[in-house]
Amino acid sequence: MLIEVRAVPLHRQPAETIVIPLFEGEALTGRPWQGVDQALRGLIAGLLKSGEFKPSVNATIVLHTPRTPGDRKLLPSERVVLVGLGKAEKVTPRTVCEAYGAAGKKIRELKRRSAATYVPEGSRSGDYATALVEGLILGQYDFRRYKTEEKADGPEAEEPVNLESLIVVESDARKATQIDRAMKRGLIRAEAVAFARDLQNRPSNDLTPQALAAAAATMAQEAGLSCEFWDETDLARWGMNAILAVGQGSANPPRFITVKYEPRGKATATVILVGKGITFDSGGISLKPGQGLEEMKFDMSGAAAVLGAMYGVAQLKPSVAVWGIVPAAENMPGGSSIKPGDIVKCYSGKTVEITNTDAEGRLVLCDALAYAVEQKPDALLDLATLTGACVVALGHKAAGMMGNNEALLTNVQAAGERSGDRVWPLPMWEDYDDLLKSHFADLDNAGPPRVAGAIVGGKFLEAFVGDTPWVHLDIAGTAWGDSDTPTTPKNLGSGYGVRLILQFLQDFKPS
Repeated sequence: MLIEVRAVPLHRQPAETIVIPLFEGEALTGRPWQGVDQALRGLIAGLLKSGEFKPSVNATIVLHTPRTPGDRKLLPSERVVLVGLGKAEKVTPRTVCEAYGAAGKKIRELKRRSAATYVPEGSRSGDYATALVEGLILGQYDFRRYKTEEKADGPEAEEPVNLESLIVVESDARKATQIDRAMKRGLIRAEAVAFARDLQNRPSNDLTPQALAAAAATMAQEAGLSCEFWDETDLARWGMNAILAVGQGSANPPRFITVKYEPRGKATATVILVGKGITFDSGGISLKPGQGLEEMKFDMSGAAAVLGAMYGVAQLKPSVAVWGIVPAAENMPGGSSIKPGDIVKCYSGKTVEITNTDAEGRLVLCDALAYAVEQKPDALLDLATLTGACVVALGHKAAGMMGNNEALLTNVQAAGERSGDRVWPLPMWEDYDDLLKSHFADLDNAGPPRVAGAIVGGKFLEAFVGDTPWVHLDIAGTAWGDSDTPTTPKNLGSGYGVRLILQFLQDFKPS
């Protein structure tokens, strides 16, 4: 999408659509939309004053531009979309993103290719500028890779019309420069989220561990990043037996993917991202119920977030070195599958008794985390659809956050608030350690059923990171849409975590 900041007033912009964000109870005079309202003969002010349009969060209405008796347009734009932000004191970047997502959906329905708007007023105008671009793009996201339906008027499906250009009005030159920079950042972040979503939405027969490695390699080559991946022979040589154990029941062997970004000049720090890449999770011998099993293609959403973030990193070019590591495998039942009671020796040297083969994500992650720790990063983040227990605890509104470093936890939570990918901390007290004791090995991979499930998963991973500053995000409730929102279609991947990571890297200062 082409983005441009202009000083020309909103009502004179040559765009097909004008988007006007409105606060509840805002003044009806001296507003950035005043010129548009005058051209519409006071229609906007009249709707607000009468209460016919209440700008509650994500509320929208489309106004048609009238013409004079001589068929002269009163505005260059054919449509005006009003979108509500709710109360000004409660607005956050997430609010702005969702509101513009709702506006983006309306623009898509109207089949308009260009829009003009302005950044909502507030103390966080830079974040708002980033958020509005993200909202417009993600609100129009769709996944049509496998659609082949015929239309009555031709052999090919009708292609949707998406927004191609955006003009943002700002007369202050200094603010215009800041807004332009923030909008370009939003464009990169939205494209990175869309990349992650495209990976998530591919079915497991098309996105095997090998195909995920190929997709990472293609992305890295196009983005100017380095990429390597290890096959099952390499994993055996390196002693990554936990990853191999998870994948041994599948006809599609596991892969270990590493994508690297190095800044120009000396890196100020090194951050390693690890994403769980289970391309399909049947539960293994501890088989899952059949209902909703098709959603288990989303069990690689942590991997998608990491690879999407690396796609964004390549364009944003932070001053820190960034590695993206993805342990990828399929968890399938079969004659060679791991069984409850089996014991494996992990890459770190620790032994694990597998009491539940459906607790496989932590197994692939423990080898990846132990390897990442050997690289001595300044910060280590992992993202994983790890436990259904986290969905029970937090629903679909936030990821569960656990870790061993208070400063890093604080920074990740702040990045979540700024980016809109919210997180909520869960305790990691030593009292929980006993839940992972095994009679036969160093660790039990599952712990007792229905007891602190999300925390047990985090505590298991903690055993493999030592003193390295580390944060674990359980994204099981946020990885795909359980219902339609302005920016995430129902039943599609959300790309959760991409914006959080990119915001974190933007703000990161090593201690």
